[in-house]
Amino acid sequence: MTSTGEFRDYYAEFELDPADSAEELGKKLDVQQRAWAGKASRAPSADKRREAEDRVAQITEARKELLDPARRTAYDTRRTQRLRAPEPKAKPQQRSGGKSLPGQQGGDAPRTRDWLEAARTEVRRGNPTAALYEAQQAVHFDDTNADAWQLLGALHLDAGDTAAAIQEFRRSITLAPRNAYSHFLMGRAGRAVNDLPTAITWHLKACALEQDNTEYRIYLGDALYAAGQYDEALQHYERALTDQPEHAGLRNQISSIWSLRAEGAKTYHPFTQQRLITSAEAARRIDGIVDQALAVQPTDQELVQKLHTDQAAARYATGKTWRGRKSMFGVVLIFVIIAYALPDGGVANWISNVLLLATIVLLVRLGWKPRWWHARKSLPPNAVQPDWSQS
Repeated sequence: MTSTGEFRDYYAEFELDPADSAEELGKKLDVQQRAWAGKASRAPSADKRREAEDRVAQITEARKELLDPARRTAYDTRRTQRLRAPEPKAKPQQRSGGKSLPGQQGGDAPRTRDWLEAARTEVRRGNPTAALYEAQQAVHFDDTNADAWQLLGALHLDAGDTAAAIQEFRRSITLAPRNAYSHFLMGRAGRAVNDLPTAITWHLKACALEQDNTEYRIYLGDALYAAGQYDEALQHYERALTDQPEHAGLRNQISSIWSLRAEGAKTYHPFTQQRLITSAEAARRIDGIVDQALAVQPTDQELVQKLHTDQAAARYATGKTWRGRKSMFGVVLIFVIIAYALPDGGVANWISNVLLLATIVLLVRLGWKPRWWHARKSLPPNAVQPDWSQS
């Protein structure tokens, strides 16, 4: 009871069974008193601390009324009389602004605080510590609320406590298995600990539950991209781009995947440690790939410059050029010796000129090849074929 004479139903307020013994009531009140005392010490603000301290004081009053046998008998009698007596409806006490005060609603049952909405309000205000406190109270008073577990997990994830977040998301998904957002948050948690297979699995489930959610699809594409699954990532990026054609990040990601395909069409030279265009097919592929990459209009200027460079290199590689071969040195030397060994004049001069012309023609014929052909010849035997598996 309070000093004003207002009757408080401690059994209802603290969820106690009137049939419990004094020992059982004492244990239950002890648990609640310790819990609220802990909340008072961890409260993020003075208001929250005062609220928890008031609750501790109320539990102390309840202990006085319920644990003393004589006082409990008198209290139970008053409670029975009050429950049986009809009660006039009373207007709730109000603040100056006209709003009802919590716990002061006349004959109505005490109002249960909406901890979850309070947590969301603190999130909107930019107070993550207060929001975390409110969310913890929400799951404490109702551990079957999937939304409360989801919000608590999201707050822990943002705070960097990924292990706690994962456990809370699992609780939320168990309670609401078709909640796509909880699956999406589990995917984000997987990315946070660099567990890409797990992240992809949960992002796929989120997309399956909400197939038209572009944000979920972009995150799935990002996870696939990070895992090197570029073809799958491209499919999801392109689908998301149809919903958000002005999304610059999507256009850049799509172009970067095409750029990686262009790199895959080249052959790695182990000596120069460069990737070379070593076939006409590779040159054609790169030219077309760059057209695809530029078609989505990427905004990353460094990427755009690289794409233009690759396309120019592909077209340059198909042009023919002359490049001498070391293996021809001996042939040229023999021709020169024969030409100078012949006597001057007449037929000898004619033969010498023919040999010199033949040498030049042979050199030109052997060396006049596409640039990709010369690049291919510079490769060691075990690196001649380009690695198409990376394209």
